[in-house]
Amino acid sequence: MTTIKVNSLLFSECIPEWSWDTRKNVLQDYDLWYISGGEGILKASTGEFKLGQGSCFILRPGEGYLATHNPKKPLTVYAIHFNFSSSTQLLPFSLVIEDTLFFETLCKRLFESEEKTREVWMLAILHEYVETNKLKTIHFTLNQKRTRQIQEYIKKHFEDSLPLDKLAGIVFLSRNQTTRIFKEVTGRTIQEYILRERIIHARALLLQSTLPIKRVAQLCGYQDQGFFCRHFKRISGITPNSFRKGYRVGKFQEISKNPDI
Repeated sequence: MTTIKVNSLLFSECIPEWSWDTRKNVLQDYDLWYISGGEGILKASTGEFKLGQGSCFILRPGEGYLATHNPKKPLTVYAIHFNFSSSTQLLPFSLVIEDTLFFETLCKRLFESEEKTREVWMLAILHEYVETNKLKTIHFTLNQKRTRQIQEYIKKHFEDSLPLDKLAGIVFLSRNQTTRIFKEVTGRTIQEYILRERIIHARALLLQSTLPIKRVAQLCGYQDQGFFCRHFKRISGITPNSFRKGYRVGKFQEISKNPDI
């Protein structure tokens, strides 16, 4: 199982005179560096990179970096120092995030979270980083693009009713065509994918808040608490209440083994 440890968090609205130089005192851990505003330049051993909204980097330990910015358009930076059990050599050094609103929401959730739940949000951020890289490096067929449109809509509206007619209308196909294409591309049915997204968000809410189970269910698109609990147990192997209690007594890694979550 992949483990991650968030060492420190920094959100900086840089002053005009700002610059950042780690060439003499190199980084001791990984640093996910995300730019939410401004303009600048980052110099690394692999080259020079322009900085602007959506610029994202995974800076590596033992490396030195130099960053400067336009004093008239100062940078706003999220910096997350972390250690990671998996090889980050598989992750690209630099990406431009297109869906900045969603990515910044994940960053804000991490920065607002309690220390014991930070790993959950950090894994979500790295997951989005990986998925963005896939989108930029894989040539998508028309059906893959259609499927991606449906997935993105579900991610943003998982708490709403998601009738098949509405999802099919997004890609201008019939119900049967939409279900067939989605299953061919993802290996899952649309309903399985919706369930997965809802349970992912339910897990985060259970760990992040003290909301009653009924309210968590409602925020994840379930009006029936019993129906939600049955779905949650089918995916996670335990009830929502046991999941929340298990994490708080340090048993999260033992009860979170489903590869689909």
